[in-house]
Amino acid sequence: MTRTTGTEYRKQLQDLKEKTNALEARIKNRLLELTKQNPDVVISRIGDTNIKAKSVSELYANNADINTALEIIETIEKWLADKHPHVQLSIDYNS
Repeated sequence: MTRTTGTEYRKQLQDLKEKTNALEARIKNRLLELTKQNPDVVISRIGDTNIKAKSVSELYANNADINTALEIIETIEKWLADKHPHVQLSIDYNS
């Protein structure tokens, strides 16, 4: 069994960084796509003010923390699912 060398670790680390950067770019692109398609979705509230998806500008989306971007995507996806008239029913096989 051979041990991993420092050079191999460095290459693995670089590969992971490149994959992470690519994934973050896809997440931010999805955020922009969803906010443009659904500008009136309420993302959050500050006091009595609704913060809508249209206020998430391209500049903000590109500079947003990745966790914040994911939260906004999940909020929009939940809103879309709640808006959808069809509900998946479960089948009870024990009856």
